[in-house]
Amino acid sequence: MCRIVAKEFITKDVVKLTFESKNIAQLALPGQFVNISTSDDTMLLKRPISICEIKGNNIIVCFKIIGKGTKKISEKKVNDTIEVIGPLGNGFPLIKKRKLLLIGGGCGIFPLLEVAKRAYKENVLQIILAARNQDELYLQEEFKKYGKDTEITKLEQEIEILNAYLPEEMTEEEINKVIDEVFNKLNPTGMKDMGGVMKELNTKITNADMSLVSRMVKERLS
Repeated sequence: MCRIVAKEFITKDVVKLTFESKNIAQLALPGQFVNISTSDDTMLLKRPISICEIKGNNIIVCFKIIGKGTKKISEKKVNDTIEVIGPLGNGFPLIKKRKLLLIGGGCGIFPLLEVAKRAYKENVLQIILAARNQDELYLQEEFKKYGKDTEITKLEQEIEILNAYLPEEMTEEEINKVIDEVFNKLNPTGMKDMGGVMKELNTKITNADMSLVSRMVKERLS
C-alpha cells in the first residue's frame, strides 16, 4: 500500500496525485505506468495510469476523470493509502547527445515530463504540446524548464487557428448517449462482449477519441 502525500486538481476533471513508494521510484523508467486500485469491491480492475514524474521516493501521476473508477481514485485524500502495482510497461529508451523531439497531446503529455527532465542535460530538446483547447495544454511551465520555449509558445498561439479547421469532437455526454444506444441494442454482460460493442460503436462514432470511448466502455463492463 502507498500513502498519498499530495493531491491537486489541474483542471476541474484532471487530477495530479502524488504517492510515496521507494520501490517504484527506484525501478521506474520514463514512459512506464502503474495500476491503481479503486478500493471498491464492485470494480475489480485496477486503472492503468502513466507515471508523470519521479521526485525522490514520490511518484506523481496525472489523470483525467472519465468514469467511476478514476472518479473513485480522485476522491482519495492526502494520507489515504492506495494499492499500486508497478512499474509496468517498457518505458522510453534514454538517448544521449542527440537532438530529441518530444510530441504529446492532451493527457498524452503527462508521461513525457519525466523523459524531458532526464534527457535535457545531455540532449537538445524540442517539445511540442498539442491540445483541443487551452485548458488541455497541461504542464506548460514544467516543460518550459527543459525545452525550447518557442516550440511551446508557438503552438499555444496556433491552437485557436487549428480548432477552426478541425471538426468539433463529441462531448462525453454525446458519447455516452451513443454508448447507451449500443448497450440497449446488444445487452452486453461483461468484458467478453467488449469487441462486439466497440465494433458497433466504430460505425456510429467518427469524431471522437476512440481510446476515450474504449475506456468509457470498459468502465461500464467492469
